Amino acid sequence: RPPAADPDANALRISEMGYNRGSPEAPVKVLEISDFGCGYCRRFHQETFPSITEAYIDEGLVEWKFIPFVLGRFPNGFQAAMAAECAGEQGTFFPMQRRLFAEQQAWRGSDTPYRFFSRLAGEEGLDVQRFDSCIAGGWRETRLRANIRLAQQAGARGTPYFLVDGRPVAGGLPLEDFRQVLDLALVQRGREPPGR
Repeated sequence: RPPAADPDANALRISEMGYNRGSPEAPVKVLEISDFGCGYCRRFHQETFPSITEAYIDEGLVEWKFIPFVLGRFPNGFQAAMAAECAGEQGTFFPMQRRLFAEQQAWRGSDTPYRFFSRLAGEEGLDVQRFDSCIAGGWRETRLRANIRLAQQAGARGTPYFLVDGRPVAGGLPLEDFRQVLDLALVQRGREPPGR
């Protein structure tokens, strides 16, 4: 007799998805859905996110979860997300994330993106053979496809897309605008926003 179907087999377990920064005890939770090929996502991470990290994440006010997503609009976007997930498989997601955004133009135009990502993996100190096996074997593809389903269910039509304590915020807002969103969420949690 076959086993009964698991009704939760296709359930998305957000706690097991993405990559977290900050304290799990932080009063405000942010979920970011981002595509490595997206120029607005790159700009947000290079220009806005460092200040948010310093003022909110490092201070224990915000826990940030990054969900790699593939819009399907950018060359080699799926391959880049797979590279990030395979770096994550070795516990080095964030260094690869930084490199993918920094070198976005180069890999978007590459005819051999996986060779490019393999070089980045080596430069970041990953086990390159294991990284290449992860890519070739599709070890993290199920995880990436779950990310895509989550983003679609959350209503992401473009990137970056955020849920701040469950409230949608679309687009890579300028720093001061994003700080206002986070400050309001903190006040609603009874916490004092950080000083300017």
